[in-house]
Amino acid sequence: MSEQDAIVARGLTKSYAAPDRRWLRRERIRGVTDVSFTLRRGGSLAIIGRNGAGKSTLLRMLAGLSRPTSGELRLEGRVGSLLDLGAGFVEEWSGEHNARVALALLGMSPSRVREAASFVAAFSELGDFLAQPVRIYSAGMRLRLAYSVAIAPRPEILIADEVLSVGDESFQRKCSQHIVEHLARGGTMVLATHNLYQAERLCDAAIWLEDGRVRAQGPCHDVTKRYRTAIEQAESVAHANAVARALARPGAMLRIDGAEIGDDGAVVPFGTALRIVIDGAIAGSERGRLEIRRVDGTLVASLPVRGSGTFEIARPALLPGRYVVRLIGRAGVGAATLDEVATLDELTVDCVGERRELGTVHLDHQWM
Repeated sequence: MSEQDAIVARGLTKSYAAPDRRWLRRERIRGVTDVSFTLRRGGSLAIIGRNGAGKSTLLRMLAGLSRPTSGELRLEGRVGSLLDLGAGFVEEWSGEHNARVALALLGMSPSRVREAASFVAAFSELGDFLAQPVRIYSAGMRLRLAYSVAIAPRPEILIADEVLSVGDESFQRKCSQHIVEHLARGGTMVLATHNLYQAERLCDAAIWLEDGRVRAQGPCHDVTKRYRTAIEQAESVAHANAVARALARPGAMLRIDGAEIGDDGAVVPFGTALRIVIDGAIAGSERGRLEIRRVDGTLVASLPVRGSGTFEIARPALLPGRYVVRLIGRAGVGAATLDEVATLDELTVDCVGERRELGTVHLDHQWM
C-alpha cells in the first residue's frame, strides 16, 4: 500500500451462515465474492448494481461495520460512515445531547466535541429543535441531525449509501455541495447509488456488482454506459417475453359488471354488490384463483375458480380504498396448455365511501 492509497481491497469475500430447513447443516450465502480495487487519496468510487447485488454488504465492510470472511482490506485515514444514519439515537434525549454523545464515542476530546457540536447546529439548521427530544423529530429532521453528526469529525474517507437523498430538496443540495467540497479538499469517497447521473458527476471510477461479483470496473462513464446497456437489453427481453405470453393466452379476462369506470379502473361504492365476471377459460385440471389484494400487496381473499363465470359478492366487506383483483391460473392455446402458472388478467377497483374503520374489511357489528 503506497502513501497515495486510501483504500486497498484484495479478494474481499463476505458470506453468511444460513440454516437449511432441517437445521442439520449450515449453508453459506455469499454476499460479496472476490472484490478487489485500489482507491487513491482524493479519489471517488461509485458502486452500482441492482438491488441485492452486494453493494451494501461491500460498504459495510469498508466502513468497519462488518468483517470480511476472507480477503484483505486496508484503509488509511479517518473514516466517516453515512450508513444507517441516526440508528443509535436515544429517543428521549435532545438532538444536541445525542450529537454530543455520538461525537464523544468517536474518541473526541471535550474541546473538539464542543467545536463539532457547533458545526452540527449550523449545518443541520435545526435551530431550537436541537433542544427538543428526538422522538418528536420528523424523518427529515432525523436525517439532517444524523448526517451533520457523521461529517462533523471531518473524515478523510466518506462511505455513503444513496446519501444525496437525505432530507428535503434544499438539504439535499447542501449535502451535494458538501461532498463536492470534500472531494475538492482531497477527500476520498465510496458511494453506492442507483442514480447514475450522480455517480458520473461525483465519481472518477466505478464498480458494477452483480450477484456479489464484479461484472465490470474502471472509469465511471465507461462502467455506467455498460450497465445502462445491459439494463436496457434486459428490459427489452422481459418486455418481449411478456408480450409473447400475452399473445399465447386465450384471453381470460376480468370485468366488474355494472361498475362505474374511473381513470384507473372500476369504482364501486362501499356496501353495494360486487359482480366480478370472468370471460374466457382457464386450462388444466387445477383450479385457478381469484385474488383480491390491497395495492400494497396485502392479501384480502383468495377464491377458487374454474372456467368462466361470475362471482357475486352480495354484501362486500371491503373498506374504502384501492384494491387489485387478479385472476391466476394456467392458460391454454387450442389443445395446448402453458405450463406456467401466471396472472391471466387483473384490474384495479376503487371502493369509495366514508367509513371510520381502519383495515381492509368491515366486520358487521353493533355496540352494546
